[in-house]
Amino acid sequence: MSYRKLFRDTNLIAKKDFLSSLNSPVLYSLTSMYLFLSGFFFFSYLKVFNPLQKIAAFSEQEPLSINSSVIIPLYDAQVMLILLLLPMITAKSFSDERRGGTMELLLTLPICNISIILGKWLGVVYQVSIMILLGFLFPLSLCFLSDPEILPVFSGLLGLFLVSVVLSSLGILFSSITRSFVTASTLTLFVSLLWFMLDIPFENLDISFSGLIEDFSLSKHSNLLAKGLISSLTIYILLFVSFLAIQLSVMKFSNRSKTQDE
Repeated sequence: MSYRKLFRDTNLIAKKDFLSSLNSPVLYSLTSMYLFLSGFFFFSYLKVFNPLQKIAAFSEQEPLSINSSVIIPLYDAQVMLILLLLPMITAKSFSDERRGGTMELLLTLPICNISIILGKWLGVVYQVSIMILLGFLFPLSLCFLSDPEILPVFSGLLGLFLVSVVLSSLGILFSSITRSFVTASTLTLFVSLLWFMLDIPFENLDISFSGLIEDFSLSKHSNLLAKGLISSLTIYILLFVSFLAIQLSVMKFSNRSKTQDE
């Protein structure tokens, strides 16, 4: 199979899923919730920052950084919002096909399994990208109304996008191995939270592998990404988890295709 056909089929599936999501109230509801909560955190951080900034100026102390006081905490909050809301998007990827009776048709199409999985994954990434870009208007407005460091503003956006991409791959995995929307979304949320909080039980323990667990924890890397610090270790771990989740999804879908053929 040529890479051109792989790309074309993947894009076809992704476009179909994305356009279908635009006709569903789920995306609009989740996006509205994401924007409302992002706005709530944004203005809450600003409400605390402004008087503290005035106090620092009055007492001739070093001025507070709006990046560390508002923008970075906002990105941290948005990571948690993505973690909580994304499972409801990814769980629809295959449950909608089953509910609409189009799963059998999808399995019989002259499209390879990897194109189906990648297309479903990209379809979710397109949807969550809309949420992220609209939520980016909050920190972006500070570039015009204040004087933040510009690079962390955009590198934090890139970090939020990377986290959403890897969590989307986990969601696609659980959506492909379960038939229930509720089960898929619950498993995705549970595993995402487990990965995010993986280092918490080992924080105060003096054991040899605690550092290794901390290095693998999603919370450490999401905090670094929110600050605009993109390390090679972060990229390797996110790529590894994404590749593993996609590979497992393809294997599961291949088994289902063989069962369908039999």
